[in-house]
Amino acid sequence: MIYENRKLAISGIAGVLVACLIITVVVTPWSALLVPSASRAPLVDKIPPPSPVTVRLSISDFAEPKRLGSEANLTVTITSTTNLSNVIISLSISKADALWSSKGIEFDTFGEDIFWIVNLTAGLPITFSVKVKAMEVGYGKLDATARWDGSDLPWDVLGIAVYENEILVFEDYLGVLPPLFPPGFQWEPPENWKNWTMPYP
Repeated sequence: MIYENRKLAISGIAGVLVACLIITVVVTPWSALLVPSASRAPLVDKIPPPSPVTVRLSISDFAEPKRLGSEANLTVTITSTTNLSNVIISLSISKADALWSSKGIEFDTFGEDIFWIVNLTAGLPITFSVKVKAMEVGYGKLDATARWDGSDLPWDVLGIAVYENEILVFEDYLGVLPPLFPPGFQWEPPENWKNWTMPYP
């Protein structure tokens, strides 16, 4: 009888130990997620705050007829939600895609890169305007950025495709590749090709 009671007691203790082990394995990982830890920062702290500065590019229609030599007014608008000093605004032109032989456009008087240094007042937009000229067939990218101490470089971009007798502006530049030929283009063979026939031996 004593032996049987001792056997039951040992079995009961073993069952309790197994149950405790299961609870420890299952509950501990979840409790670690629920209880804040000094060594583990909350996930929300790892999301960068929104930039206080907004940069926007806008462009007027190119002068008619839209072809090589036509010009348009490009405007950069900078807005800030806080006061900032010595903010560097940069505007640049580069070739937008390797399939095109040229960037196609240039600033009328300033060269390829323009910089302004400004002090921003919260809620008071600042604008700059320059002329853009279609110089040759090509696809150009206009980039505008703002930079200051500790900034995250807010930016905006436009794409401009220049053809001999057409100019297309792409405000949603990212992921957009314009056609190599303008809308409505129809290829015509040269005159000396029209009467060409396959020679036979």
